[in-house]
Amino acid sequence: MNDTNLTDSLCDEASELAHSETMKIVLIIQAIGCFSCFITMPIIFKKRGIRWLVHHNTRLLFAFHIGFTCLANAVYLFIHIYDLVRYWSSSDDPCSYLMTFVFVFHVRIIAIFGIFGQIYTIFSIAIERLYSTYYPVEYERTSSYKLGIGLLSGSILLAFCFSYGLLAPGSEWDHEVVAFTVRDNNNEDRYQTMMYAEVIPEVIVFFLFHFVLYVNHLKSPISTLLSLSNRYQIEENKKVIITLLPIFYIHFVFFFITSFGLSLFYVIFPSGSKVVHTMFLEIVCIIPIYGTVMPIVLEIALRIRTKQIEVIRKTEEGEMYFSTLNDTWNNSPPAEQRTITSRSKVNFLSVNKKS
Repeated sequence: MNDTNLTDSLCDEASELAHSETMKIVLIIQAIGCFSCFITMPIIFKKRGIRWLVHHNTRLLFAFHIGFTCLANAVYLFIHIYDLVRYWSSSDDPCSYLMTFVFVFHVRIIAIFGIFGQIYTIFSIAIERLYSTYYPVEYERTSSYKLGIGLLSGSILLAFCFSYGLLAPGSEWDHEVVAFTVRDNNNEDRYQTMMYAEVIPEVIVFFLFHFVLYVNHLKSPISTLLSLSNRYQIEENKKVIITLLPIFYIHFVFFFITSFGLSLFYVIFPSGSKVVHTMFLEIVCIIPIYGTVMPIVLEIALRIRTKQIEVIRKTEEGEMYFSTLNDTWNNSPPAEQRTITSRSKVNFLSVNKKS
């Protein structure tokens, strides 16, 4: 196929997409999903903040995780709005719907950088919790500032290297494309490498979170024999991971559906056209919805955690109360025991009424 025929084919595909009502509906839904992130994020984090993460470095990493999520969603929102404006603009020239690859690449790569930032900040939190599990004393002594800054710097560097640094070199910028993509014939192999750089840390985090949680649960029965800093780290590790696990599960599911959408397409539509292929990829690209769902899931997890803490606190207060009562009973003569019994009944009933 010569260059003229190739250009005509691309123009026809772009025109077909522009006149597809299904594609426009998909883009509108995706745009709403991206925009919803900027509603749920402020509402939930204005109420909750990130103070529930006790350590500074954990708050730092999670704050940048939120920032990367907002960055990716903002770029995806721009892409969907740009596509809608482009498709709604009527034109007799089908080639007017094409875009230059240099523009498409440098817009889309920012969203991919944000996705990598999400992945590697979660990965860094898992590493940080692993370190605090095995080296709790050293973790507290260093005040974890250097650890947090080092992990964050590594996350940003890896996000840049595996996005722009991996795909930009050798790409041809002067051709035109139908949709927002970072793939061309010159970076196909490197694109597959990029996919591995996304999938591998996501899988490692899955096992790391559960491994760290398991190790800390094993340490709990013997925590009374450990130092105060060790006991504190055990409880803190469990609280952080149990709270973040639902968020990670959501990210894990959304990420894998988005990442393997291309493979799913050829299974579902073995002989599908490029236009159907483009629409299908837009449909399975649900990772931006993570930014909308994540704050809601976090709010639910924090509510459950708060209720559990209240139950534990009340249980501990009850145990202390009855322990004190038992000591007083054993050290009192029989005449005073009847008075203690009647007082304890009144106090117990009053506490239950308040509860």
